Amino acid sequence: MLRNHSVLAFVAAAAAQSACPVSSLTASVPAPSVAPGFEARLIATNLTKPRGIQFDQNGRLLVVEQNSGVVALTFDDLGGSCLAEKTRSAVINDTSTLYVSSSQAVFSFPYDESTGQVTGANQTLVDGMEGTDESLEKGLRNEVGIDEEPCDGGLYSVENSADEVTRNGEDIHENNPAEKMNFLGWLNPPAGTAQSSNQASNFGYPQCFAAWEPSSIPSFSGEVGVQFAIGTLDNGNNSDTSCEQYTPPRLVFQAHMAPLDIKFNSQGSEAWITFHGSWDRTMPSGYKVGAVQFDRNGPLASSNSTTALVDVVANQDNSNCPDECFRPVAMAWDNQGRLYFSSDATGEIYVITRADSYPATSRYLHNAIACDRSPLWRMLFAQQFDGGILGLSSNQVRSQYQALKELLSNKSNTKFTTGVSSPEKASLVLLRNLIIDNAPRFSEPTKAKNLQALRQFCKVSDLMDNVLEPKNLHHKRRPLLTAVQILLSFVSFDLSTNPRTFSFPQSQVKVYATPYRKPIFLGQNRSQIDLMWVLHVINFFKHYFTTPHTALEDVYTDLTRAEHVQPWSHKLKSGVTPLSYGWKGIYAYLMQNEVDSLRDKDPPEDFEDRWCDSDDVFQSLKVQMIANDHDPAWPDCFERHLHARNHPSVSFMESVKDDRSNHCHYQCRDSGHLDSKNPQARPKTTRAQLKQNPKAVLDNGPENSDAAISLRLDQPAASRNKAPCLTPCTSTPSTSTSAKSQPHTHCFDAKTLHPFVATGSDEEPFFASGFVSSLPAQQGIPGWQRFTMMKYFAPEDLDDFVRDGALSVHE
Repeated sequence: MLRNHSVLAFVAAAAAQSACPVSSLTASVPAPSVAPGFEARLIATNLTKPRGIQFDQNGRLLVVEQNSGVVALTFDDLGGSCLAEKTRSAVINDTSTLYVSSSQAVFSFPYDESTGQVTGANQTLVDGMEGTDESLEKGLRNEVGIDEEPCDGGLYSVENSADEVTRNGEDIHENNPAEKMNFLGWLNPPAGTAQSSNQASNFGYPQCFAAWEPSSIPSFSGEVGVQFAIGTLDNGNNSDTSCEQYTPPRLVFQAHMAPLDIKFNSQGSEAWITFHGSWDRTMPSGYKVGAVQFDRNGPLASSNSTTALVDVVANQDNSNCPDECFRPVAMAWDNQGRLYFSSDATGEIYVITRADSYPATSRYLHNAIACDRSPLWRMLFAQQFDGGILGLSSNQVRSQYQALKELLSNKSNTKFTTGVSSPEKASLVLLRNLIIDNAPRFSEPTKAKNLQALRQFCKVSDLMDNVLEPKNLHHKRRPLLTAVQILLSFVSFDLSTNPRTFSFPQSQVKVYATPYRKPIFLGQNRSQIDLMWVLHVINFFKHYFTTPHTALEDVYTDLTRAEHVQPWSHKLKSGVTPLSYGWKGIYAYLMQNEVDSLRDKDPPEDFEDRWCDSDDVFQSLKVQMIANDHDPAWPDCFERHLHARNHPSVSFMESVKDDRSNHCHYQCRDSGHLDSKNPQARPKTTRAQLKQNPKAVLDNGPENSDAAISLRLDQPAASRNKAPCLTPCTSTPSTSTSAKSQPHTHCFDAKTLHPFVATGSDEEPFFASGFVSSLPAQQGIPGWQRFTMMKYFAPEDLDDFVRDGALSVHE
């Protein structure tokens, strides 16, 4: 059943009511009286004995008409109680079909009303309903309405009690027995709460009933709400004493009022009840809609109260009932917190709104905030954020929601410098949660809720403004700040934000550093990324892409928006995520003497980076993931250094001793090693480098070095004779084998390693092959991957290129 999911469980509609331009409908009976602070408006008439009502997800009010079918109503909504019926359409108007259900299935039979006979075979509409359902309670009589209290999930029902009751031959039915509100326990008890003793208990029917007017019950000493026996009493099973063993009602109401429906507001602060009205009483009772006040412990009134019910909408004169009275049946909340109810006797629908404002608003909003199982906070969280609340209590969701709203408003004006201050730490944890829980839709990843919230935060804070600002480079920096800035770096490449770049000279030095001085991977097994190095790479390209009058600013601007740096398009998770098909990329390089100067001098000299020779500057790359049991072109000399197939194993960085021999492109010969001291043995370079200074390259070896997104490693002598780490993942090593006898390898399966092949264009077509492997979460954020690619120009001459060293590896 649907409930109000609005922030407030009511509408303060006095102004709207008085100014409503909709003509009031005329009731078929005298208009009901309405309690102060409330308003009731008739909004639909001429229905055929409307009983159950329910809103669908699109706001249509579905109405069950007795012996007729189901109709759907829509309304023109002018606010508050100002509603006018807009459309009425039949949903079910078939009276020639008979529906029958069992505990396992629902059937339909063709039915002839004129003969009262079924005219054909049945059709099974629903099957397989049997399950593990269990009986919650017994000893209940005519439990028509039932609802779940939203704060703790307790089940409450309203019960029609017996008529024409006698006790020891004396008629006591006028004011006894009482109608009941029963507490049935929980389907899922709240955390820390034992299962209710009410569940699977006996409420006493048909032996025992609750008293409403004890004084009119002969030989009865109990009070209101206490159960008593009816019929002829004895000293055994049919006595008031025997009734003490049964579960008493939580509240009682005047006899014969016939409660038919109960609905809690979304905060659990009120239970609304419809009373259809009596037929078995000299002075009619019921014919009204009322409310019972609740708190977190249940009804505020005690079980012996006769004033727990507050009448809200009632007939002005019950003496004319039932013939000249409206008779409430069912209720439904809309998504604005308005309560609708049906009256079958008059064929009408009413809406109730609350006219008082601040006192009620304060009280009910307080209940919404305090209610630990109220759907309010989950609803608010789900409207604005993805994920993050599964398994949390309502109060925990509230705390998370309020913390995120406070963060995103940046009212505290947190300054991000090194990530070590308390405000920075608290903010970074929340930002990390938003990143992890971001759940983009593949078709529109940029519209993900968390992503939009993160963009908004970047606008109102300095999180991305002060990336690598000089004053922040000389203090200990918390890695989580760096990780968050990397994940949100797409904001820094958005030209509409007018991004600023700090510390470009420092970033230039970092990206041209040797792998020995600045390895990409850190830690004992080299599975942790040097996040600061990555941030410097991002800063390096950000400078050229977004700073006016730099080499690539116009080129980057000319790209389509879809080709600009983009955020992730899937929920981040560990393991290998296959690469998308189409990419654009670029690399920068300096001449070797410039790189030497950049690395050695302090402060370094200023050098203008050079770019690849393609007319489009940006290279294209078309990637195709291949089966995991297919081995792409991958020379052994590459693997000995990079361990792309078996990362992490013995890190290639541990064996690099000669700082000078490590450039940005890996060059290898068929012999499997290089002699950096022999000029004749030094390898040739890539075609882009040859075109820059062909004579110097051919005469003296490589004179320039790629930077930033490429990695070149000349093989150190220490590893010349080592066999490549190509151990297949065919079996698990025996636990009885000592660690010393086991090779130091770590094999990847399809979830952690995936090969690919690619083609691209760098002035002329080129080919590539490589691996994507998973990396562990960095600073608690999953989804990091290692991309290692070998680039070459002629697949049929790959062996020649290996011998000539005209290959490059991008890491």
